[in-house]
Amino acid sequence: MRAAGRTDAGRAALRAFHEARRIVGLPRSKRHAIDHLLDLHAADPTLLFTADTADAYEISRTFLIPAITCETDRGERKEILRRFDAGIYRALVSAKVLNEGIDVPSASVAVVVGGSGSPVEHAQRIGRVLRPLPGKIARVYELVIAGTGEMWASMRRNRSNVPESAPSLRP
Repeated sequence: MRAAGRTDAGRAALRAFHEARRIVGLPRSKRHAIDHLLDLHAADPTLLFTADTADAYEISRTFLIPAITCETDRGERKEILRRFDAGIYRALVSAKVLNEGIDVPSASVAVVVGGSGSPVEHAQRIGRVLRPLPGKIARVYELVIAGTGEMWASMRRNRSNVPESAPSLRP
């Protein structure tokens, strides 16, 4: 990256790369899927995870749900999480802040809108909804765009976590 930033062609390639990631991050199809999942799970405490802060804020504005990002101060985070646990907020969106170190046992639905190919990050996000509560059923959705690096990263990550003898969950 550093070497690419030293030339005009390299900088143009980096801009194109970042623009492609932005486009894949929150296209119309993912917005429709989010809308559908929020309706489907209107009564379920839902966490949405994004790859970056801009997408978290866009989802927050579009669907009128609170966002927790690196820009959210500690006091505001604590209050948002309290309201979520109390059922005042039905959903939260986060850009990596809720990946680890925060316990949200009331959450039962996770929607991974975007992220890295890291199996550790993915496991941390899924772990937010796997906290046990009586009667709780955890659900995880991962939104990926077919034919993109995002899809291949998901397939690699999921393949590494599924024993060879397990049935495929994909049609």
